[in-house]
Amino acid sequence: MSIPLIDETNIVKFLVDGGKFIYSNDSYKNYTSSHLLNSIVLSPNTFRATSIYPNTINGANASIPVQQIDVDNIKKIFKNAKLSINDKICVYAEPDGELLNAFFIIAILYQFGFKNVAYLNTEYKKLSPDLFTQDYPVWQPVCGEYEFTDFSIQAQEVAFLNQQKLAKIIDVRPPLDFAGVSKTFKVNGHIPDSTNIFWKKFFVPVSENPLVVSNKLLPFTEIEKILADNALTRNDNIILSCNSGSELTSTWFVLVIALKWPSVKLFNGSWNVYQYLHQVDPLKFPIQK
Repeated sequence: MSIPLIDETNIVKFLVDGGKFIYSNDSYKNYTSSHLLNSIVLSPNTFRATSIYPNTINGANASIPVQQIDVDNIKKIFKNAKLSINDKICVYAEPDGELLNAFFIIAILYQFGFKNVAYLNTEYKKLSPDLFTQDYPVWQPVCGEYEFTDFSIQAQEVAFLNQQKLAKIIDVRPPLDFAGVSKTFKVNGHIPDSTNIFWKKFFVPVSENPLVVSNKLLPFTEIEKILADNALTRNDNIILSCNSGSELTSTWFVLVIALKWPSVKLFNGSWNVYQYLHQVDPLKFPIQK
């Protein structure tokens, strides 16, 4: 799949070629009432497992709710869903904030070896009625195994690379979170020298409310201009950060899958972890507001 986007122009061909859809939503009612042909529903929460974050800096320990990947459990989910790594898959979601569900699942799929994964780059409810059904797909059992590759990076390495100027951090949180105005955590602000590009900036806004975005990504040329205006290039070592690890997945899709940037890592735990470590060791984990 040369371009990882499906829309009105190529959705029929995608289905004819045996493409499979994943509806990324927590509502089974939405799925059972009407869904795209040849699609299943997978809830993003199915893939999350909160666990204790171990830390022993200065003898301190804490239980931090960090989203972790349960590799064995996710392999079982994929097998039960009859998803094979060679399948052509397109993930779709509801607009605006629900978009992150789709990109979270896409990032998981790529980490488990799926190569032909696309995003439905349009509002699915506006597609032709002929593309919808209440029938469930009948897929063949899975052949082959899933191989997990971790795309994440841990807080200690993030702090080191940033202080040594060996990487550039893109913080995709809302501007008020980045500025430290929001009181989401005990300590608020951002990692020094990081660049704030709110993840919604890469999507077409809804005209009546510029803070609400549609399902559609901006043209890649416009996205590249936003990156260039922030002094970011494909040759940079990029670390993506957000509040806890889900917001950054849409920006990861844009950079890695769409634009083919070669060196992009996901900060595991993101600000959730970093702000705690700052409280323990503020010199090693400095912050700015």
